[in-house]
Amino acid sequence: MGELAELMLRIEAVCARVCDRGYDERLVGEMEDLLAEGYIQALTAESRSRRLRVRLEQLADTIDDPVGAIEARKIALERRTLDRRVRLLRSQLRIMRTHFVRMSGGRSVTS
Repeated sequence: MGELAELMLRIEAVCARVCDRGYDERLVGEMEDLLAEGYIQALTAESRSRRLRVRLEQLADTIDDPVGAIEARKIALERRTLDRRVRLLRSQLRIMRTHFVRMSGGRSVTS
């Protein structure tokens, strides 16, 4: 299981605990740490996506070459998958951030 998938499972589990338990000071701290980790992972993945985009642009000149075409398809698939996972992660982070703000009395973590 990849890092993003594992992180999303952890976020989902924490959000479920919030819905079950309500306010819990330890849970607020855990959410704050997980939000920070999540935003770092999202930014890291977005940076990777940008590097993949640049590589795809470089391969445009070799698209008629079978090897270049295969590499371009692999990179395009990787980028599409990565972008989809980042969208899902950011969606989960928004939900958890809402819980966090509600539970922490309005103290806000920026996205």
